[in-house]
Amino acid sequence: MKKTIILSLLLISLQTFAQCWQKISAGSYHSVAIKNDGTLWTWGDNSAGELGDGTTTERNTPKQIGIAKNWKEISAGNTHTLAIKNDGTLWSWGGNNIGQLGDGTYTDKHIPTQIGTDTNWKSIATGDGNSFAIKTNGTLWAWGNNNSGQLGDGTNVKKNIPTQIGSESNWQNIAEGGFHTLAIKTNGTLWAWGNNSSGQLGDNTTISKTIPTQIGTDTSWVNISAGLNHSVASNTNGALYTWGGNIFGQLGNGTTTEKHVPTVIFDQIKNIETGENYTAVITTNGYLFAWGDNANGQLGDGTNINKSVITRIGTASDKFNISAGHGHTLVTNVDGFLMACGDNISSQLGDGTNVDKNTLVNISCTTLGVNDLDLNKNAKIYPNPVKNILTIQTEDQLQKVEIYSATGQLLKYDLSKEINLTSLPKGNYILKIKTNKGIQVQKIIKE
Repeated sequence: MKKTIILSLLLISLQTFAQCWQKISAGSYHSVAIKNDGTLWTWGDNSAGELGDGTTTERNTPKQIGIAKNWKEISAGNTHTLAIKNDGTLWSWGGNNIGQLGDGTYTDKHIPTQIGTDTNWKSIATGDGNSFAIKTNGTLWAWGNNNSGQLGDGTNVKKNIPTQIGSESNWQNIAEGGFHTLAIKTNGTLWAWGNNSSGQLGDNTTISKTIPTQIGTDTSWVNISAGLNHSVASNTNGALYTWGGNIFGQLGNGTTTEKHVPTVIFDQIKNIETGENYTAVITTNGYLFAWGDNANGQLGDGTNINKSVITRIGTASDKFNISAGHGHTLVTNVDGFLMACGDNISSQLGDGTNVDKNTLVNISCTTLGVNDLDLNKNAKIYPNPVKNILTIQTEDQLQKVEIYSATGQLLKYDLSKEINLTSLPKGNYILKIKTNKGIQVQKIIKE
């Protein structure tokens, strides 16, 4: 019997190991992700071919794109997608009516298409019909929509091929909102350009700029994110600054009054992200906070009420990464599990439905791998099979217990040594026990 259980765990682990999510990106109505094995997955709206599967068919669950296992970076825009492979090549697909794919045409592409032949692309960002990329040599490139000067080339003329912006070679980070752009240089300075009607550039004016303009004199900026008409940034001290439009409370300062210069509102920030009219952050201790527009439940607090103050989402302190789109949010935790909430009209949450969710729901994913199998188990479980209460006996320090379905969906999370399984239907489940000595996995049977 023991050998049978071990074999079953090995088979399940081999099947689900590649389902751990490594990178996530939420577009306006579609989502893109890379798994730990380097494979590319997409779901949601596909009207312009932005999923890259060769069709224009909407998908309500993640679908693998091709068989390549060397995808490294992704960015989902309004109706198009950018990606970089491990070899430094640049790829794009989806809508191309404004030249946002960068292939020299205005024709949509329904499969990943390589852009040029360069192999030194490092990072990418997408907006509402435009695209940005930074090369390993620190040069900045842009293409696509430019009606507000958001490309930064001093004009309002669209471009359908990557066009170098200025001659500087010290660009570090880039973020694109609807019609304005933020960037950080390697010296920690903050720059902005494009539409400035709500003060989203942060230069204390409402005058749009067609070339990169330095914001303030600080040299400690590290993270940036741009919404439709608001901006967010954090510095090396973990302080969070917001500015720009605030009609939905997206600045998080308790008002709906716009700000024209970066204004500090929070601290201990690790990751920041902006949706169209909302903001979400992860703190250094792993908590998720969100505020702003919540019409579709994109904040994940169980309501559809806008928040103008910083609001903690849930009680778990294991959040790792976030990505926000037009009105939906993707979140991963430290174990690589994917959760989503918000607008789901185009199935962009990936939960198999097109129903909005105002709390984070699990998207089938697991980190159970062959390396997780500790055959010299320090913990004992009983009874197994179990009807109601499952007891875990261990002398090690128990950190958490997780119950998964046979397909890898997280069903239950617990911190105690006695777990009530009464609500689970009869069947086979996977038990993941994490202690201070490591992780072990066991199969359990619910009677």
